[in-house]
Amino acid sequence: MMHKKKKIYYIADLHLYSQAVNQKSGRPFPNAVDMTETILQNWRDTVSASDKVYVIGDVCKYNLPDGRLQQIFQELPGEKHLILGNHDIVYRYKKAFFRCFSTVKKYDKIIDAGRHVVLFHYPMEAWDGMNYQDAYHIHGHVHGKDEELMYLPKRYNAAADHIGFTPCTLDEFIQRDKNRRR
Repeated sequence: MMHKKKKIYYIADLHLYSQAVNQKSGRPFPNAVDMTETILQNWRDTVSASDKVYVIGDVCKYNLPDGRLQQIFQELPGEKHLILGNHDIVYRYKKAFFRCFSTVKKYDKIIDAGRHVVLFHYPMEAWDGMNYQDAYHIHGHVHGKDEELMYLPKRYNAAADHIGFTPCTLDEFIQRDKNRRR
C-alpha cells in the first residue's frame, strides 16, 4: 500500500467573513460569505488530514461569534499552525482562538523537504539563513500587491488574494516564481 506523502501548505490573509477586506482588496466575490466559503472549500479540496498548513496571519474578522472560528478550523483537514498577523492580536485573550492551532508564533523557521523556510506575517528584506542556508521567506500582509515590493529571490507572498485563495506548497511558490520571471 502506498502512503501519500505529507505536504506542507502555506496561506495568509484569509480575513474570513471580512466584507471590508473583500471590498478594499478588490477580491472577486460579491460578499464576505462567498469569499469565506471559497477559501474554505479550496482548503478542503487541497489539503489532506496528514498535511500541515501554516496560516501566516490575519485569520478572520474580529467579531466572529465565540466558538465559530474553532468550529471552522476543527472541520478543516490538516495540522494547522498560526504565524500571528496584525489582525490576530485582538484574539490574544481568547484561548479558544489559539486552541484551533497546533502552534501559535510571531515568527518561525521550519524545514520543508530539506529546505529552510522563514515564516513571518510581514515581508522582510533580509531573513535568517537567506545567504548561508539558502533559506526561503514566506509572508503575507501585502495581499495581492506584490508588485509594490522589490523583487527578492526566494521571498514569496502567501496572501490568499495573491495565490488564488488556495493553500500552496513551497514547490508551487517556486514554480509560480519561475513562470513569473519568464
